[in-house]
Amino acid sequence: MLIVIILLISPSSVLAFSVLGNKNSHGILLDWNYFGIQRKKGMATTTTTTTTTIRMLSTPKVSDKNKDDGNNGYWRFSMEMDNAKILSSSGTISYPPMKSVPCKFVPSNDDNDDDDGSVMLSSLIHEVIQPPSVDALYDWYLKYHGSNDNDPSWAVVWPTAISLMEYIVNHKDDILQSKQQQHVVELGCGLGLVGLTCAALGVPKVTLTDREPYALHCAMSTLAVHNNMKNNVAVQAAIVDWTNLPDMLVKSTDIIVASDVLYDADTIEQFAKTCIQLLRHPNSTNNNNKSNNNNNPMILISDPIQERCAGARQLFLDTIKQYHSNVDIEIIRPPPYQLPSKYNGDDSSPDAIDHYRRVQEPTVIIKCSILKD
Repeated sequence: MLIVIILLISPSSVLAFSVLGNKNSHGILLDWNYFGIQRKKGMATTTTTTTTTIRMLSTPKVSDKNKDDGNNGYWRFSMEMDNAKILSSSGTISYPPMKSVPCKFVPSNDDNDDDDGSVMLSSLIHEVIQPPSVDALYDWYLKYHGSNDNDPSWAVVWPTAISLMEYIVNHKDDILQSKQQQHVVELGCGLGLVGLTCAALGVPKVTLTDREPYALHCAMSTLAVHNNMKNNVAVQAAIVDWTNLPDMLVKSTDIIVASDVLYDADTIEQFAKTCIQLLRHPNSTNNNNKSNNNNNPMILISDPIQERCAGARQLFLDTIKQYHSNVDIEIIRPPPYQLPSKYNGDDSSPDAIDHYRRVQEPTVIIKCSILKD
């Protein structure tokens, strides 16, 4: 059964939604009301209620063209983990424990976060709603749903998500060149920050998808506390199984974004087929002009440089090639994550230390532009 949450973004939007579905969907009850959110001192609180083009058949090599030299003002995403505020320490049967983490985009060549010269970019994503930790989410699953089969890894923001967010922000004029008509779908979205970044940049339609409904709950909660997105932007969320796509998404997508999804050899081919099913057909004009690739359907995947599953990237690319003979592939090495200038491990919380260690993992971006055959 498809469960879809739709919420239009506007300052006057009603900050409430519900998810309805079959009790047996994914083994849990998918029926709850979104907890209330009110503003308090800028934070949320709960209430009761280009790169080298690589031919498909060759072994992809990583290009350093987009690598930051530290002086060009590459925008970085910074999470202030030590300033997080607990919204719900234990959660309820309806929603998991949550905290609110302040964050912002800052230029890499500017240590003064308050004088970055661009309010628009710095405030794109200014707050993230997420579980307090993986352990807290795991305990909640056990307490309220009596299962240790659920995957709590979506509780954290992974380095692949951050690198893809940063890549899109720093190349927004190229990637989102025709954003007036674009539909972006994030697959395996977790906390949904990549898709929400696209929405904040003005993409008119964004669909967040994941198999885990409570991840979507947190993603839409983050959406709800952002009033800085344009009135003509719509974000929807859907519980999606890659083996059974809803008809409403098939051939409707301009850009697919995903991070850390190539970790299971048994699902990689199906993931690639899902991407093919989702993407619209290439335009009938300008498709063979590689300088205009960004007007074509596109897949953007962020993956650890050290693959979680050996050969996963090549298997994904080979599968895409089976369906489209004319695919432009770019493998991009984004700048490595830089610790905040004010970070001091001795004075930080264990969660903050864990976050800063985790997000330093090097990543690559896989960019596939589907051209007319």
